[in-house]
Amino acid sequence: MAADEALIVEFDSHDGFWMMSNNGAFFNSLDYLYRSVSYTPSRTVVDSDNRVRLVLCHEDPGYHNWVDTQGFQRGNLTYRNLLSGAATTFNTRLVKRTELARVLPVDTVAVSPQERTAQLKARF
Repeated sequence: MAADEALIVEFDSHDGFWMMSNNGAFFNSLDYLYRSVSYTPSRTVVDSDNRVRLVLCHEDPGYHNWVDTQGFQRGNLTYRNLLSGAATTFNTRLVKRTELARVLPVDTVAVSPQERTAQLKARF
């Protein structure tokens, strides 16, 4: 991904435990302790249409479900689905980061820099 791009990954919210993790090119872990490189149902905000939308990009776009790339242009996004037999269908869109407000639903939860800091402290 280029520095000015964002990848939107969306899927239906469902019961059970799932995890979406951003990994390096060789499936190495990124800094999950201090950065938002993974999400589980407990950390994720679901939009009013019952869809999970994760926004993967290099810099914080100001949306709750931001997946940090740590500046890496290449890597692997891994989805794990446990305790559910439901198949998950993903939709993805690569957009310019400046287009996020236009392409995301209007009720997508945004966060301020102070709220992001609190989110990361809670994660820690």
